[in-house]
Amino acid sequence: MLSQKYKPTDINSIVGNKININNIHQWITNWTPLNKKKCLLISGNSGIGKTLSIEVILKSLNYNIVELNSDDERDKEYIKTSIKPILQVFKTVFGKKNALVVNDLDCLSDHGFISALIDCIKETKIPIICTCNDRYNQAFKTFATYCEDIKFKNPNTNDIYKFINPIYKKEKI
Repeated sequence: MLSQKYKPTDINSIVGNKININNIHQWITNWTPLNKKKCLLISGNSGIGKTLSIEVILKSLNYNIVELNSDDERDKEYIKTSIKPILQVFKTVFGKKNALVVNDLDCLSDHGFISALIDCIKETKIPIICTCNDRYNQAFKTFATYCEDIKFKNPNTNDIYKFINPIYKKEKI
C-alpha cells in the first residue's frame, strides 16, 4: 500500500504542522517527572499526522512506546492493573526510556477511564501523550487542565502537493 511505502520516517519528511512537531519534540526532550504538566494532549482532525508525529519523534529519541489505541481494552480496571505499574518504570531493561501514548482519546466507552488517566498523570514517572480529534469535548474539560495542549491544523495545499507530486511521478500515476 502506498501509504505505508511512503510513510515519513523522520521529522523533516512529515507534511505540515512543523511548529507543533518542534514543540512536541521539545516537550519530550525537556520532560521530567517534576514537570507541572506531565501529559501532552494533541488534537486535530483524523488522519492529520498526530500519531505519526509522536511515533517518529519518540523513535528518534530512542523511546519505548507503550501504546493504547481505540481498539484496545481501555477501562478503569485495565488502567489500574496493567498501565499504572508501567508508569513507574522510566527505562526498559534494554535502556530505552518509556512513554505512554493514548490514541483517539475521544473514542472512549468507559467514562471512568478519564479519571483513571488523571490519576496516572499525577503519579507518572514517564511522559504521557494523548491524541484526540475534538479537543473541546466536554469529557476532557477537567482532563485538559493536567495537559500541555497542542492543536494540529490541516496542512496547506502547497505542502501536500510537494509531498505527493514525486510519488505520482515515481508510481506513474
